[in-house]
Amino acid sequence: MLSALLLNYFPAHSQFDGWRNFTQTTPITSLADYGKEILVGTSGGIVRINKTTGLKTVMTKATTKLFSIDITSMLVDKNNQLWLGTPQGLSKEGIDTAIFRASVDSKGYINTYGDGINSLSFMKNGEFAIGFRMGLARFNGTKARIFRYSRISGHWNEALDSNNFIYTGGGDVLDVAQNWITCVATDSLNFVWTGSHKGLFKTDFSTWTSYDTANSTLPDNNITCLALINPNEAWVGTSKGLAHFKSNAWQTINAPNYNVSDSIRCLFIDSHRTLWMVNSLGLIHESNDNWTLADGSAIANKIRRIQDFQGELWAATDTAVYRYTNNQLQFHASLSNPGIQSNSHFTNFVEDAKGNIWCGLMTFNGNTWSGNLPGSMQTMVRNLCVDDKKSVWAATDIGIIHFNENSPAFFSMEHLDLPSNNVNAIICDKKGTLWAGIDSVLFSYNGVRWTSQLSRLSSTPIQSLFVDNKNNIWAWSSAGKGDFEHFNGVQWTKDSLNYIYPFPDIIRKVMLDSSGNFWVWVDSYSGLPIIEFDCSFLAKFDGQQWTKLNTGNMHLPCNRIYSLTIDTNGIVWAGSCGGSAAFNNNSWEFHDEKSFSLPFHKPTPDFIDSKRNYWIVQNGDGIFLKQNTSGILVNKKSTVLHQEHGDLSIFKNRATHSTTITYRIKSPGKAFIGIFDLQGKKLWSMTKFYSSPGSYSCIWNNKTASGNKMQAGVYTIHFVDGQRIFRQKISFAE
Repeated sequence: MLSALLLNYFPAHSQFDGWRNFTQTTPITSLADYGKEILVGTSGGIVRINKTTGLKTVMTKATTKLFSIDITSMLVDKNNQLWLGTPQGLSKEGIDTAIFRASVDSKGYINTYGDGINSLSFMKNGEFAIGFRMGLARFNGTKARIFRYSRISGHWNEALDSNNFIYTGGGDVLDVAQNWITCVATDSLNFVWTGSHKGLFKTDFSTWTSYDTANSTLPDNNITCLALINPNEAWVGTSKGLAHFKSNAWQTINAPNYNVSDSIRCLFIDSHRTLWMVNSLGLIHESNDNWTLADGSAIANKIRRIQDFQGELWAATDTAVYRYTNNQLQFHASLSNPGIQSNSHFTNFVEDAKGNIWCGLMTFNGNTWSGNLPGSMQTMVRNLCVDDKKSVWAATDIGIIHFNENSPAFFSMEHLDLPSNNVNAIICDKKGTLWAGIDSVLFSYNGVRWTSQLSRLSSTPIQSLFVDNKNNIWAWSSAGKGDFEHFNGVQWTKDSLNYIYPFPDIIRKVMLDSSGNFWVWVDSYSGLPIIEFDCSFLAKFDGQQWTKLNTGNMHLPCNRIYSLTIDTNGIVWAGSCGGSAAFNNNSWEFHDEKSFSLPFHKPTPDFIDSKRNYWIVQNGDGIFLKQNTSGILVNKKSTVLHQEHGDLSIFKNRATHSTTITYRIKSPGKAFIGIFDLQGKKLWSMTKFYSSPGSYSCIWNNKTASGNKMQAGVYTIHFVDGQRIFRQKISFAE
């Protein structure tokens, strides 16, 4: 029976057919028991480890449906469903949406206090207690009650009126240490014990009892971990020692093998009511006031998680899983790997002379990822480039780094006449000269020395650089009104994007097509939810004038641009929140992620290497690779294009040159379906009476009412059912 459940619970098929997902499955954040396997939550997905063989299987977004691979906590319910706490909200394995988000109320309004779930606990009534970055929540599967501590009132208050959806929290809950929840645990009386950065709280969500250094023997207010024995007994770990609560009184710990004022890293109560604790000495257990150092090895004091799986104790460090047997820790499986850290800042891809793929300071040799700097050296990479010999250069916050055949060579203000080590961009022009943007100044490198060029027209810091087909060097800033200027080796000329959008514009990416046109991805997102999907656009510059491209003149479902690529066939691809638009032969064609089995929310490659491998980066989800493609975005035509919006679904069958329109009728009455051009002219329509609610469909032959074939372009399908109106765009490229 268990094996059948496992097959259903961990689907063997790939969610993104043919794609590989690279993530670094460390650090380990949580453990869960699942029969013959241990489930290990990490910052790069979920790892299944067989308890007997140690065989590992990694679950990422390429292999299963996950809302986020950055797992902070996990719980398995009585139905063997795995629930996942993530920095973006509460979800569960098998779905790619959030079930609960502390930052979004039930009407979809966003507040700025974030999610950042740190801990989960099942309550005895079947609800969840959720500790997150800015408060505590009680969630029954449908509605959530969110509580935050107010610095003004000095009390915990319900921050969201669940009946009227009125947000009642204000600035008095921001940056309050009590709201930064570190751990939650629930006792048999359904009281939730909550550790925070400033004390311990016990609540049934009606009454609140607080403990801190002023009214208890807590050695510190920064609570690190909790272990409950029963409603009247709890062990509390802090950053400066251990506290014991029993029979409504606090007890001071004074025992051998216990360092007073030492940070408690982990607490756990096993099935025998024995306390297990980890501090700098190692793994310690306590039973009947007897304290024993169970393991004092260097590994033991690195333990961060302990669980009792069917009577056997298991433990995890940041990088490995151990079992405690025969009174000692025994290594079981390592999760340390040289993968890509999923939630790190990704830079651009480059390919070196040996065919290695670089992203940041990590390289992929076709099988594994490896680092290129000593482990102790920390730096932020802004961008990469290769010179005319395909040697890699990096712009970083510690200067310019050149990776040649030997050890890395560093160029910084300590060794050269450079104004700063804050290098934002580096490129190589068509003559082999290197150019670097350092603060607001452009520098060139001829292989011997770095030389400052003429002062730019703008004094804002250079964000990125670009070389056009005439070898002009283009520079733009992260601040100001779209400063976009180029240097021809003699003088600077400025081209402004000011007139395009009234908000401050951030240029994300610039590309040059085979005709010499500039394609500029512009982002004006100010953080206000009301304009989130109308704040990005593409701008095309043909050398004479700018053209703004958005949903009005290109077939995108929304204006929120996520990627811009020109593929090996010279076709421009723009990725948005629901698919990609391809600009081919002066017209746009839309493709969603289902058409090409591409990773969700990023349906356009970020890089195509010399072997025609497609690379995609999704911040928080890692790097995706599809190997040995042959222009899949152009040549792999999907027979059926499926688009869905509310109660209206469209199935466009290219093989039969027809479109199936499926719709749901909510109540008896007339329903109208019409095809309109973008100017609002009706081209085809159908009206029909339905005597009962349900799902219905009709087949449209892709022709106008007069029998003419639809011309290439973008059209709108209207569906009207009573007072409800749905509209969905559809494109034709035939």
